[in-house]
Amino acid sequence: MLEHNSRVEPGALTRRQFDAFNEVGRAARISGEDRRRILLMSPREWSDWQAFLTDDGVLPAHPAVPVVLLRLATASYRLAVRGDRVGAPAARALH
Repeated sequence: MLEHNSRVEPGALTRRQFDAFNEVGRAARISGEDRRRILLMSPREWSDWQAFLTDDGVLPAHPAVPVVLLRLATASYRLAVRGDRVGAPAARALH
């Protein structure tokens, strides 16, 4: 997971962030299709990223890793805030 210079590999970091987002999404009962839309991904992009996450394959080129990480962070934050407002379990999954 860590490179020789102690930097986190992009693939490992992205997987962890996707895992957190998907956990919150499942807790909030958000479908995979809605999670795809929340991350502003086309069906093809979503499919490529899901294949990467499940198969330990190559990082998809689109959207780029920094873009995906920003989208994941924004979406996870919004779900947590929404959960805090209604007391949903999705918010507790992030804390």
